[in-house]
Amino acid sequence: MFYVAVDIGCIECGEPSNVIGIFTNKEQAKAICEEYKRRYDEHHSGQHEFEIFEVPKINEIINIEY
Repeated sequence: MFYVAVDIGCIECGEPSNVIGIFTNKEQAKAICEEYKRRYDEHHSGQHEFEIFEVPKINEIINIEY
């Protein structure tokens, strides 16, 4: 399993989303999101969210039904 740490940008002010990193350890991904959130909150007041997305495999299409 892979864990993608993402900074989800502010939709109101148009700031982009960014991948922070891809990890094989969920706790490491969680810790880096918490660190980025702390650093962001010290200097900004936007609506960024810091999330972790689980990716079971790489180099494979994951079919999603809508």
